[in-house]
Amino acid sequence: MTEKIKLMIADDHQMFSDGLVSIFQNDDDIQIVGIAANGIELMRLLEQKEADLVLMDLSMPQMNGEEASKEILSLYPEMKIIVLTMHHTPDIVLPLVDSGVHGFMLKNSGKSELKTAIAQVMDGDGYFSAEIIRMLTNRKKVQTDEVVLTRREKEILELIYKGMPTAEIAEKLFISPYTVETHRRNLLSKTDTRNATQLINKAIEKGWIKVGTRL
Repeated sequence: MTEKIKLMIADDHQMFSDGLVSIFQNDDDIQIVGIAANGIELMRLLEQKEADLVLMDLSMPQMNGEEASKEILSLYPEMKIIVLTMHHTPDIVLPLVDSGVHGFMLKNSGKSELKTAIAQVMDGDGYFSAEIIRMLTNRKKVQTDEVVLTRREKEILELIYKGMPTAEIAEKLFISPYTVETHRRNLLSKTDTRNATQLINKAIEKGWIKVGTRL
């Protein structure tokens, strides 16, 4: 039996924390091991209990999400962090991304997207809401005109090039079709392309995939 993901929640709004608890309390893959109302409480909980992932609000009293994220990643470098917030302006998002958080989602995201984000982050990828991806992509265009793909995105891109449909990609990589489609959308957004043909042409041009025999 696969061990459950140990999840901690940090948010100063109890109604939002209660909503997260209701989502995960009967989940087969996730176990909530602690709930904190601010960054200081979160740090104390992490000293007492083992966790794999923190879902964290950005605007909290005493120690906010940005401060807590930096502290956590310094003390627990293997810890995964997904920030949940209603604020996504560049001056807020970019310092957190640069500090090494693994995901950044808006609080109006749906339950299925949140579960997808957790799965991808625990699988070693990052996850960012579509609005955040557009911001990061525009930032990279301004800075270097380069697009950075995650390991999983490169794997899926290679399989798209080989002509595999979503269901076969999901089966081969042991992930859900929904996760594959999420990666497809992220790839299109990151590369500023509209369809698979444009995506493959961009990938060949950039040297992201090895050109060879397709399926």
